[in-house]
Amino acid sequence: MNTQQMMELLECKIRDNVDFFGVLSQDQFCESTFNIDKHEICVIIMNSEPLHSNMTGHWLCFISTGLLQGSSPCLLFFDSLGKSVYNYIPRKIIRRIDLPIKCVIKELQGESPVCGYYCLTFVSWLLNNNFNSNAYLNLFSTNRNKNDIVVSRLFAKMFNQCM
Repeated sequence: MNTQQMMELLECKIRDNVDFFGVLSQDQFCESTFNIDKHEICVIIMNSEPLHSNMTGHWLCFISTGLLQGSSPCLLFFDSLGKSVYNYIPRKIIRRIDLPIKCVIKELQGESPVCGYYCLTFVSWLLNNNFNSNAYLNLFSTNRNKNDIVVSRLFAKMFNQCM
């Protein structure tokens, strides 16, 4: 999945009350200054590769929770490979973000190149299920190759009207 496809699919699903900061390469993310309003919900999709790389890279996402009932605002980081945000972004860049970052860490993805599907379904799930990341994670098992099939079906179901 390329940047343009990712952008179009997200624009199809994101509600009006959500700030969409865009689909960024790793270097664009590191060069940006994010003024994330703690009261608002925002989405940022990032590719692990620099903008002018010949590599496809790996899709990751950030989604701010805004002020949900009974919780403090934070920025959720999701990687279908289960790695921490610090595997991709230097600490000095993370410190510039004025929200605590919560990493959703569970290794889901197998051998298939479906990281974009994981990011898109994660964002869509959270926006439509009161930010219940545990319910999303519970859709998957420890069998990562089976998870890739599950996320492919979930993607088709969630995004069929966008294609």
